[in-house]
Amino acid sequence: MVAYFAGCAGDRLLSALSTAIAFLTRREPSGVEAVFRGAMWRARFASSRLRVGRGQLIGPRMRFGADVSLLGNSYLNATGENGSLTIGDETHVDRREKHDTRATKD
Repeated sequence: MVAYFAGCAGDRLLSALSTAIAFLTRREPSGVEAVFRGAMWRARFASSRLRVGRGQLIGPRMRFGADVSLLGNSYLNATGENGSLTIGDETHVDRREKHDTRATKD
């Protein structure tokens, strides 16, 4: 199972639709697009309130809890011989920018 979310014709259509709806609802286009992508993949991953950005999910055994956000260019690969991936409820996966001041220091 390879779920690739960027670079196809459907992706451009989804982006255009999301931009139009975001304009009408005064929301961020990438957030609207993530909600649409999540809606398309909820049945496959049996997850409620899933939001998916323009990343990649690769592997046959993936499970996501409720209210999971996979944003930015998330790349999740579970293709090893016994590979699997489980992300629990209310988890947010995104790329942290270098200027993020909320990062904890060791």
